[in-house]
Amino acid sequence: MKKKPQRSERGRAVLLCRDSGGQHEMTPGKYVEWAQRVSKSMGLKFSGTAKEIKRMMRDRVPVSGDLFLDYCEKGNHMSRPALDACHGEIRRDLNISHLLIPRRDRLARPDDAFDGVRLEKELRMLGVTLVFMNLTLAPLKRGQRQDVGEAVASYIDYHKSGEFLDDLAEKMIYAHLELTSMGCSSGGVPPFGYKRHLVRNDGTVIRWLEKGEVVRLQGHHVAWLPTDEAKIKLLCRILAMLKTTKASQVARILNDEGIPSPGSDLVRRDHGVQHPVSGFWQATTITSLARNPFITHAMKTYGRRSMGNHRRMTPEGPRPLEEEEFVTDTKTKIVANPKSSFVSAMGAGGIKPILSAEDAEQLEQILDQRAGTQRGKPRSRDPSRNPLGGRIYDLNCTWPMYRVPYQKTFRYTCGFYQQTHGQQCSHNHVDGPTATRLALAAIRQRLLVPNVRQQIEARVQSALAERRDPKLFEAELAHQRAELRQVEAQRAKATRNLALADTTELFQDLKPIVEEFASRETRLRQEIAELAAQSAVTDPTRDLVEEAFRFAEELPKLADDPNNFGKVSELFSAINLQMFVQFRAVQKAKRIEHKQSGGVLTWGDTPSPIEKYSGPTSRRALQASVSVERKSPEGESPSGLDSDPDSGRKAESLGNGSRDDRI
Repeated sequence: MKKKPQRSERGRAVLLCRDSGGQHEMTPGKYVEWAQRVSKSMGLKFSGTAKEIKRMMRDRVPVSGDLFLDYCEKGNHMSRPALDACHGEIRRDLNISHLLIPRRDRLARPDDAFDGVRLEKELRMLGVTLVFMNLTLAPLKRGQRQDVGEAVASYIDYHKSGEFLDDLAEKMIYAHLELTSMGCSSGGVPPFGYKRHLVRNDGTVIRWLEKGEVVRLQGHHVAWLPTDEAKIKLLCRILAMLKTTKASQVARILNDEGIPSPGSDLVRRDHGVQHPVSGFWQATTITSLARNPFITHAMKTYGRRSMGNHRRMTPEGPRPLEEEEFVTDTKTKIVANPKSSFVSAMGAGGIKPILSAEDAEQLEQILDQRAGTQRGKPRSRDPSRNPLGGRIYDLNCTWPMYRVPYQKTFRYTCGFYQQTHGQQCSHNHVDGPTATRLALAAIRQRLLVPNVRQQIEARVQSALAERRDPKLFEAELAHQRAELRQVEAQRAKATRNLALADTTELFQDLKPIVEEFASRETRLRQEIAELAAQSAVTDPTRDLVEEAFRFAEELPKLADDPNNFGKVSELFSAINLQMFVQFRAVQKAKRIEHKQSGGVLTWGDTPSPIEKYSGPTSRRALQASVSVERKSPEGESPSGLDSDPDSGRKAESLGNGSRDDRI
């Protein structure tokens, strides 16, 4: 029987931690220094450096050599990038004998203390020794019972670490309430045109603070005060323009004048990707400035939204979360609070509002009127739910048709009919999956025409010939081989310097450089092998075309599975497909129904058969045009839309149309 490999007793040490989050004096850099001292005293190999962990924090890298860092990750999440990677590395590398963790709260702050005890036991069962700052836990063998004292102490520590989050949430809410009642800043970025100032409790302004500057002085707090006169004048101009001009038009004017938007010099991180702020004004930016009570009323407000996983805000203090506020065990909803729950106070430092109370109230009413019923109700952006979204039109009224839920599926209904509550056009609708299936069948029919097949095959062959030019392959291979020779020489030089290193510090500094050169050398060898293989590949044109046309045969079946609608939407977008449907009235026994009587499908650069409607789509604007139309002479249409003779109707609409079930 093959002997099971044994884990080393004195081998490699790795450091696992989370960032301190500002709650402790020690930082990840200090954790590395502690790990270096511990590993040196125990005779363990450890290659982590404070410089490397700072780079990991800057680049949001969870793993680097012997360092495993969960940066800005919540401690109550028992599955995190660095923690999961550390699990896998310990199972793979039997040379890892010690796992260094500064404290138990750096390992986890579980909602249930038993989760932390279980996680710690799993790590010990892997055969590694857990080294904390205040204790060391030996590995556990299979079948070995954990010491009762260790288990109880572990449970108490993880219970306290999880309880800390509840206490911290309560303290933060009380601090926010107190600071807001004083009109002081409770954190965050000041509004456009304002800066952070240090003020006394009596309102005396000391000085303005630099970005990121933190001052802790008894009897002093931070207040937001206007400092940039040009930006304040721009704010006054924006608020004045909004009384007569829409926010989108205000944004267009400011962009045309080249005025940078708020935060144009900042770098944001969206979905884990860093990018500079565009600097262009948007309608949402304009309205958010106009609706900011600190700008219009000089009122510091707290509690507009309730968020957090542990406690929620009320004017009286923190409260526990309710059952309906949980999405999953670790994810919660963000709830918009009613105005009665807001906590407000006049800003500190003697700040004065930009607008009078009457002007501010009038502006808010104008914005509410323009927003209508659609404020705060974004359209669904999930293409898997709306394959023909924005690509299907009613030929009778030239309006786009909006997706609405219907029984267990969906259909597309005339937007003009929906937005006028049934007062204009008719209840023209198309079954969504059927329309999708028709469009896919039309694409399939077009692809299977013999001449089209020959054209596609010729284009594919031409494209592949350009990509497989022997001269291009030879030039790329020569370049890669020259780079490989250079990297080999650099690695040999670095290895020689590493062998001559006479101090441990110098050896640790040179080791990552040697490893980097070795990694680059391996990558270059793989790329050279791939290029050499591609240069020897036979002509794959016919195989590619055959595979594409086999896929074309299956196109209509994609509409039978709702899970494929995301790919279908990408296909329609790639070929710029548009569908125009004609309807006609059909007399039934007691009522008139509108049925599809034909239509047009276009793709590519083919012009549309009609001039698509491009006027206002809000219900309020359309209701106004309907009222004018009723007063106008018979036959005229002030709305600018030609009514179809077959779009008449007898019964009044209930007005329960919807543009999308996500609204």
